[in-house]
Amino acid sequence: VAPVIADRTLCARLVDAGEGTRVVDVRVTRRLVTRNDDLPADEGSAEELERRLEGLTDRLAVLQTDTNEAVRRAAAAALCAWPADPRTVPALTAVLTNDLDVDVRESVADDLGSLEDARAVPSLLSAAQRDASADVRERAVMSLGQYRDPSILPVLLQALRGDRDEDVRCAAALALWPTNDDRLVPALMQALTNDPIQEVRVSAATALATFCMPGHGEDDRIVPGLCLAFETAIGHEVQAATARALAFIGSSNALAF
Repeated sequence: VAPVIADRTLCARLVDAGEGTRVVDVRVTRRLVTRNDDLPADEGSAEELERRLEGLTDRLAVLQTDTNEAVRRAAAAALCAWPADPRTVPALTAVLTNDLDVDVRESVADDLGSLEDARAVPSLLSAAQRDASADVRERAVMSLGQYRDPSILPVLLQALRGDRDEDVRCAAALALWPTNDDRLVPALMQALTNDPIQEVRVSAATALATFCMPGHGEDDRIVPGLCLAFETAIGHEVQAATARALAFIGSSNALAF
């Protein structure tokens, strides 16, 4: 068993109540325990985090009972070691909906994307639309893009068109995937030409290129739209992104441009 690793990395040892004592190594990186001052002064060590996690006879209980947000983040990540456990996704979605700490909700939104369990979708949809934190909304949008469920598309489009935070709009552009839904290309073109934030326009250009990947056909609106964006772009980053997108597409029309 790997020891506790000092300085922001923890191998959490958990007790599996269903199978007796079972030691599972879960590397909790800087994403989960980002600063030593995440913990009160007397609880700031990796050893203390490990002790509090190791002492639980039910690995789910920490999400509901521990008052320290860093411990709850570590426990949520550890739960992903048991994706088949029927309690895992309901426990994580409850945290995403109810936990008062922004960092905990953000971490759980990310974890739910990696599980790709359809039971997580309703909570992710709610977080993407209603969470007060832009960081949580961004993570929820990114995770929704892993599910490739057509029912998710209206929420991603709403985030792309209307979220007040530019990082959420970037995430929404990149979370969209090629389908025969006729709303997607116009929405990305609108973001490419009209979004006030350069990073969002770059993300839209990148996303449009993926819509022309092999196996998805070639939408005859994309290359002309990228060409126009290249010619009228304000800012080198957007112009470079459209040029990269055209080069990536590599079609005869794009090459002619």
